[in-house]
Amino acid sequence: MEIDSSGWLAILKFLDKLVKCSIEGACVKGLSFRTAALNTASECLQILRYR
Repeated sequence: MEIDSSGWLAILKFLDKLVKCSIEGACVKGLSFRTAALNTASECLQILRYR
């Protein structure tokens, strides 16, 4: 399946918001939540790496 540039832009914006929300929420809640947020960021980067 081919994704055009506007599709990639939408995906990147979504992932950016997902990671920001995860990390911002994690900073308020504590260490275990930070770990979960970093795992989310790592998963997003893995998705992009293999596309």
